[in-house]
Amino acid sequence: VVCWRVTAERQTARMREMYLSSLLHQDMSFFDTQISTATMIETISADIINIREVMGTKVGKVFQLCTTFVSGFVIAFIRGWRLTVVVVATVPIIVAAGTIGPIVCSRISNKLNASNTEMGNIVGQVISAIKTVASFGGEKKAVDSSKTAMVKLYKVSFQLGLASGCAHGLLLGATFSVYAFTLWYGAWIIIHSDYSGGKVLTVLFAVLAGGGALGQAFPCFNAFTAAKTEAARIFKVIKSVPEIDRRKEKGVVSQGVRGNIELQNVSFWYPSRPDVKILENLSLVICPGETVALVGESGSGKSTIVSLLERFYDPQMGNIFLDGVGIKDIPIQWLRQQIGLVSQEPVLFGASIKDNIRFGKSTATLQEIQNAAKLANAQQFIENLQQGYDMMVGDRGAHLSGGQKQRIAIARAILKNPCILLLDEATSALDAGSERVVQEALKQIMVERTTVVIAHRLSTIRNAHSICVLKKGRLIERGTHAELMHGTDGAYIQMVKQQELQQEEETDDSESDKENIVEDIREADVFSRDGKSIARSSRHLSFRSRSSMTYTEEENFQRLEVSRNNLHTNAQKSIFKLAPLNKPEVPVLLFGSLAAAAHGTILPLFGLLLANMVNSFYEPKSKLKTDSIFWSGMFLLLAFAAFIVNPAQISCFTYTGSKLIHRLRIMTIQHIMRQEIAWFDEHETSSGVIISRLSTDCVSIKSLLKDGLSLMVQNVATITSGLCITFLSCWQMALVLISLLVLIVFQSWGQLVLIAERKPVHVAIDALSNIRTIASFCAEDQISNACSKMQRTHELCNSTGFWVGAQLVIHGLTSHTAIFRVFFAFTLSSIGISESVQMLPDISRVKVAVNSLFSIIERKSKIDPEDLSGETLHEMKGEITFQHVYFKYPTRTRVQILKDLNLHLEPGKRPPLAWLHTENSQSIALVGESGSGKSTVLSLLERFYDPDKGVILLDKTDIKTLQLKWLRKQISLVGQEPFLFDETIRENIAYGRQDDENMVSEEEIISAAKIANAHNFISGLPEGYKTRAGERGGQLSGGQKQRISIARAMVRNPGIVLLDEATSALDVESEQVVQEALNRAMAGRSSIVVAHRLSTVQGADSIAVMRGGRIVEQGTHHRLLSTPNGIYAALVKASLS
Repeated sequence: VVCWRVTAERQTARMREMYLSSLLHQDMSFFDTQISTATMIETISADIINIREVMGTKVGKVFQLCTTFVSGFVIAFIRGWRLTVVVVATVPIIVAAGTIGPIVCSRISNKLNASNTEMGNIVGQVISAIKTVASFGGEKKAVDSSKTAMVKLYKVSFQLGLASGCAHGLLLGATFSVYAFTLWYGAWIIIHSDYSGGKVLTVLFAVLAGGGALGQAFPCFNAFTAAKTEAARIFKVIKSVPEIDRRKEKGVVSQGVRGNIELQNVSFWYPSRPDVKILENLSLVICPGETVALVGESGSGKSTIVSLLERFYDPQMGNIFLDGVGIKDIPIQWLRQQIGLVSQEPVLFGASIKDNIRFGKSTATLQEIQNAAKLANAQQFIENLQQGYDMMVGDRGAHLSGGQKQRIAIARAILKNPCILLLDEATSALDAGSERVVQEALKQIMVERTTVVIAHRLSTIRNAHSICVLKKGRLIERGTHAELMHGTDGAYIQMVKQQELQQEEETDDSESDKENIVEDIREADVFSRDGKSIARSSRHLSFRSRSSMTYTEEENFQRLEVSRNNLHTNAQKSIFKLAPLNKPEVPVLLFGSLAAAAHGTILPLFGLLLANMVNSFYEPKSKLKTDSIFWSGMFLLLAFAAFIVNPAQISCFTYTGSKLIHRLRIMTIQHIMRQEIAWFDEHETSSGVIISRLSTDCVSIKSLLKDGLSLMVQNVATITSGLCITFLSCWQMALVLISLLVLIVFQSWGQLVLIAERKPVHVAIDALSNIRTIASFCAEDQISNACSKMQRTHELCNSTGFWVGAQLVIHGLTSHTAIFRVFFAFTLSSIGISESVQMLPDISRVKVAVNSLFSIIERKSKIDPEDLSGETLHEMKGEITFQHVYFKYPTRTRVQILKDLNLHLEPGKRPPLAWLHTENSQSIALVGESGSGKSTVLSLLERFYDPDKGVILLDKTDIKTLQLKWLRKQISLVGQEPFLFDETIRENIAYGRQDDENMVSEEEIISAAKIANAHNFISGLPEGYKTRAGERGGQLSGGQKQRISIARAMVRNPGIVLLDEATSALDVESEQVVQEALNRAMAGRSSIVVAHRLSTVQGADSIAVMRGGRIVEQGTHHRLLSTPNGIYAALVKASLS
């Protein structure tokens, strides 16, 4: 046992490592076209665990049973080859019956895995976008989509159970039919040859032992089928060789990288969208040490160039060169070590801030990390956090603001100290003050480095050596800022004119106090040209460090499992809570129990028939002929009964179990969608954990009915009928054998205790990697000794039973026929007892799963969207008031976000029609440094959270007293990081009206798209509005995603508009059009705008400057500019410079 357990732990640990390593080394097209996030989570959390269980228990058991099968037939051939030949001739019947079932089950198992993955994709997508779902009232659609996937999963699960039951029944029926024929032939050969009854019995017992072992191995083969399917999916990924393989070390490696980049006639389209050409015959040369800016409208191919330089993809046509060498000829690992990338949407891992920055250089010291943070203007906000650099950033950096995440991403790139910098909207999420400091920092590290800058904010790239204007994948203009500004109708000059600020009086004061800022940077500068403390040699990320990243993923997964188990064990629920959920299936459950009970009597009846048949072998030949026909006929009846009751039993319990977990899954997802947003911020309720609960935990609960309860009823019937036969045959011998059964029970229990006491999986993996720890694992000898004692105990029981039986026959107290009846009934009943004892660990695991799910189902949400008890306003005007509001996030209770915030917004008058323009509107803009609480104001107004103190009023009514669904229906939110679902563009836009009973018309969708300046690019796609956005909108550019999210908000026709950096990802041309559209959409409505780009808020009725969770200045744009030494005026000056 221990050897197989140890092997399983090591093999699956290695398998998980190889799987993760393979995923980490795949190219981007693999993730675009072949696998989803939910599939990866499902594989790691469920499939590998199932394979471990099969390898740890089933494989060893099958080897043991197969050995018994072979040895039984060897003995049979030695003792009586003629009889054995006839028996062997019947083996193909059993083999055929045992082969058909697994083949059918394997096909259905593939469908089950696909359905399970589909459910995981939907649930994972919904949980990842929970704020979007909540703000648009999409809870019902989320539940309905999940229900659809769960219904499909339930149907396939039942099909698998039905097929498994039929397969098992077919095998048992075939096996008993073979026994019937074999026993009849045994009687015939006694009559017509010199075979004695003893020889026939030896052959038959040997065949019986071998055949019984084969029958016991059948359930393991079902597990093998499922594990084979799961393993095939895993090894398909492991063996997948990417076209762009980071593990290849062969290639040209330069001694010193100059940074000369050349694109020659490059054409490219994404593998998932081959009909849409992104780059077309593009040629571009970037000289060493040169800063080149790429500008153009969204979707023109700017970010694609960055992806090609990093070799995330390879162009379909053309070539890319670095220092005259084709990048396809350069080792990818080495190539990417020379490049530092800061993307448009910062990606942080669920680790500490320190660890996230350290990804830039695995060997970095804390001092180097702090210096990089200072350069990125992140040091101050990090030190103000409760845990500083050790603070966990949450899933995808959920515990930080957008600007804070971006600055950490910049610090990560700074720490890498690369030869080539790729900045894809690197400062788009920063406020003006932070942007200026970071921009100066970037200038410091850009010295003597080739830099490619993608920017929509043209003021940030005016000093670039060269500016390239792209349109539809082609280079249409190139030159310096001064060169491109000559003329009147150039594409670049038109973009500049569209972006220029309108206030001439600001230009007089546009000179900012650079000296103080530059001085701050110099204090942190460790990247001087004379001597860089972060040496270039440290940029090389070895294969070993990559392996360590793989182990980090493994350790993170194990920590998640430990955390999850701790959460489960805290609940004290009972598995009896499941009973009411299966009430509608009580008749089916009763019928299944009757079938299980009938199945349970088959083994004792088989023993009874076998004993009578054996007895007939010692009768006169004339009577033997008659009795053999009769008892063989009874065996055929038993075979028919087994063929009927086994499928009935498994089908009924599978149906009941599938219905149970189907209801549990629906109840769970319904209650998940009712939870407040703060609940999703917890580590224990991340998308991966929830998917695992809906998958692994539900399967464990299903096993309680399908395997546990079914087997319990069956074994109770087996034990009861066996004991009845035993007592009726010979009560004296029955008493002796029952007393011996106690030993079997205790030995079985002791074995299970030893196995249960083994260390957790992750500890075992670490221990087995070091030979010294094997000595401390004393369980090997203990379990081995337990197994040996177990075997000796069974032998003792059998030998003692036969000795007692012989004494009773000698003294005339019973007959040898009764002894055989007692022996067979006892032996087969003990099998039932052993199986019942071995069920106990499964019940314990089910209890943990029940606790896990009911901890969600029974949790009462603090902000419940399904609570309809609140009031609704007859006519919502849109007056918004924050009165003395204090707030801190539940996951960061020591960090005060808002402190005595007071804010008032006069109501606007909503137009009667969707896009009717009216001047009666009110808007307020929130500006300030990142982390000052601007986005938090929007979250509180949406009631994602409730304030700790103070009130928020809508039309002088506390929003806590308003019906939540009604409140959110009045509001449209356009967030900083747009989230699109893996649906069509049309469905994504229509999502804005999820809480509206009326269907969204095509005209309304097109109108909303036109408002957001999205209609033209959507119409230009091959499938138009039917184009799928991909997972998280991955098939679209950042600007395209943002415009679709704006259209989604506008289709709602809200009374209140909340814009959180709504145009930050748009190019200049699109931004102007969308800004005008937003101005029209905001007309007649109350609007709150959060912006770092101050040009977008100048027309607001009021501008509130936030710092440290308070409003420190408020007024119109002109009033705030005229305030001496004002904070807003300083921000404007900084943005101008």
